[in-house]
Amino acid sequence: MSEESSASHFSVLQQSGLITRYQCRQALAHPQAGELADYPLLADHLVWLVLRDILEEDDLEQKYQRFLTSYSGDDREQIKNAIDMALLKIKGVREGLNRDWFDTLVAENIITDEERTRALEALPGDQVLASAAAAFVWMAYAELITHERLDAIRAVSGGGAGRAAILAEVQAMFGKISASARSAVIHGIFPGPLWLWIGAALMFVGYIVWSLVRPTPIPKCTDREVTSTVASIMFRLNVDEGVNAYLRPGGERAPRASVDGIREVGFDEVGRVRGCIGTLTMGPIERPYAFTVARGKDGGYSVTGADPDIVQARFGKGAGPASADSKGAPVGRANIDKAFRAAADKFKADAGDARLAKMMESVAGTPRLGARTSQSAPERTRDIPEIEPLAPCREITPGGAYRCRLLVERKDPMLALFGGASASVFEADFSFVRQGDGWAMADSFTQEYQEAIDAARKKALAAARADAPADAPK
Repeated sequence: MSEESSASHFSVLQQSGLITRYQCRQALAHPQAGELADYPLLADHLVWLVLRDILEEDDLEQKYQRFLTSYSGDDREQIKNAIDMALLKIKGVREGLNRDWFDTLVAENIITDEERTRALEALPGDQVLASAAAAFVWMAYAELITHERLDAIRAVSGGGAGRAAILAEVQAMFGKISASARSAVIHGIFPGPLWLWIGAALMFVGYIVWSLVRPTPIPKCTDREVTSTVASIMFRLNVDEGVNAYLRPGGERAPRASVDGIREVGFDEVGRVRGCIGTLTMGPIERPYAFTVARGKDGGYSVTGADPDIVQARFGKGAGPASADSKGAPVGRANIDKAFRAAADKFKADAGDARLAKMMESVAGTPRLGARTSQSAPERTRDIPEIEPLAPCREITPGGAYRCRLLVERKDPMLALFGGASASVFEADFSFVRQGDGWAMADSFTQEYQEAIDAARKKALAAARADAPADAPK
């Protein structure tokens, strides 16, 4: 991003009343302003202003409320979404830092995993701790660490230099505490300028949107952080489409996209994944929009786009643990996934789809309702993002061959080339046979797969024609 682009973003923030003219000049003159080159979103600029102590978080929240009641510009919704995203990222940074301090205490054998969990649940959401020692002192004053427990921790001998340094700092803090000094020490635990000492925290802000670091259970579909993430996805889609429209001859852009009416379809207790669905609106067109909320690799959670039919089949009524176990039996979900993908990869190579997919990477087009807009998870980049068994498999040959009803989501560059979405979902029967200790697709796979693809393409293209404007060629 150029300096002119950042100046433009700061100008928008100033005109909308979120920062003052002085703060705008401060930002442009800041020696670390070049960091914004890798963070092009308006929300990232707001986060950067807070991290660099140019704008206080409390001040941003107060100005946000004034913005909602007084600002009526044409870009109101875009700026609102940017503020929502920024507040969400700031919260994620704060919670991630706090969690790091408690993780350090566990790693140095000062507190237990259970004590860390209780501390994270009890810590006020608007506070940020200054160090691992400060986290321990806060636990003591929050009565999460008893006197007996404190004595037991002190009595442990040995440990590394890190543990000794933390306990020495804890002891120094306790030594300063008296009735008259308590407030000053607590201020040291919760430092005033929250972000001066964070350093390069902006480096992981972008990741926080998809994997927020927090110790709570999997959020609900309608929790603010989840709906804000979906709103930020739509915001980016609309901005991208605005850029595409500017580059296209005539400059005509697609209708603005938004998602409303989000609700939970179901929760997989075993996999700890929540299935959610809402309504995606683009002009006069409405379509279901689905996503999942799952545990992230680093202890947070991720919000990932999904196909509505897949989500309904996997998480809908009757899709609990018992019925999930019976789906695809006796072949099994894992065996179905492995065998089907191997056969589909061979089919793709034989059919030349790989060359077509590579060619399509260079083709720019208008976003379509069928395209997924939150595919940051690795599984969304696969040629076949999802395979969902719908029922127990039917035996064809005793103990040797079975027919399984599957719901398959497949990326289809050929379909996109002819004006459809970039992916399709089809429901069809496929044959599996035993192969040694495992399973493989039957010889009939090529015919079964091709028939399913053809049917899905016809259905998708018919839907695309129905969605097209009345004066568009059919």
